[in-house]
Amino acid sequence: MKPAVLTFALAACTTGSTEPSATSFTDGGEDRLATPGTHVWTFDDGMPPELFNVLGDWVVQNGELVQRGSFADPDFPRMLIEDLSVADFHLSVKCKSDAGSVDRACGLVFRAVDSENYFIARANALEDNVRLYRVVDGARISFASADTAVDGGYHTLEVDARGAHLEVSWDRQVVISSDDETFVRGAIGVWTKADSRVRFDDLVLEAR
Repeated sequence: MKPAVLTFALAACTTGSTEPSATSFTDGGEDRLATPGTHVWTFDDGMPPELFNVLGDWVVQNGELVQRGSFADPDFPRMLIEDLSVADFHLSVKCKSDAGSVDRACGLVFRAVDSENYFIARANALEDNVRLYRVVDGARISFASADTAVDGGYHTLEVDARGAHLEVSWDRQVVISSDDETFVRGAIGVWTKADSRVRFDDLVLEAR
């Protein structure tokens, strides 16, 4: 399976505090949907080659994908799956927020059209909440939120998308159910914010 070819341009990424830096990517190929079925990314054998670093100091340690850089607010370290576009799907990841004073958040990017337009589902251990955002022309807007316990242990974050209907689950419990038709298809990936130090494992996509 090799759907769209994505062409990216990104800024240099460094470990340690940085000023917010421009990061951009565009979909430069024919936008063909992923083959229906289950697609799994684990990190037991190192960094999967199809993961693309948009921003961040990402490494694989002990079978986990780790964002270990510290960035300034409002930078958003993230990695996307290259050559993959989905519309309706179920997406899940295990995540653990290790540290962060500005933010301590783990998230999923989905239906990403480009670096300025996409959805985010994220959980924040400093705020004890889960939120849905749309990013339109670079402006991040929260349109659904749920208060729930988000501690520093491993949790499972999930997104289920069917047309405009979006559901977000935290540890297998649906905490957000909302509708938004801003984006209908696009790339998927993992997301953090600012100085969040986060671990991810077992990214699973069920494409419909």
